[in-house]
Amino acid sequence: MRIYRSAPKRSFTSLPNATTRDKHLSWAAMGILSYLLGLPDGSRTSVRQLAGLRAEGRDRVAAALRQLEEFRYLRRVKRQGPTGRFTTDYEVFDVPYADEPEAPAEPGVASLGEVCAAVSGNPASGGPTVGAPGPTPVSYTPPTLPTNSRV
Repeated sequence: MRIYRSAPKRSFTSLPNATTRDKHLSWAAMGILSYLLGLPDGSRTSVRQLAGLRAEGRDRVAAALRQLEEFRYLRRVKRQGPTGRFTTDYEVFDVPYADEPEAPAEPGVASLGEVCAAVSGNPASGGPTVGAPGPTPVSYTPPTLPTNSRV
């Protein structure tokens, strides 16, 4: 076989040979990986958008992404935004990523687990930490409003 290569002038993606020769990855997974690695950092995409680019279909694209995740070329990270909405971010690697120890939280920043335990007040999670309960009123009489004698 004779290989002809052009010299890329700009906008190209390079992959390690070990990645392109990884027999665990299907051709579909390899193609999606190379496409994702060619996107600018911070790009957003979805299974639906990826399926629309080629004739693979959503099921096949989703299966390829699961395969990339299984063999550690892709990591899904769930985050909670400032409004409380959860999003899933994808991290894509050109070689399988290694396990990383969990980084300690920044001082003064609570983890999601700590926040959930504090909000729920679940005794199994260490008890309520939001504050002590206030006094419970024994009897409550609603205030009376002055009556209007004019009709």
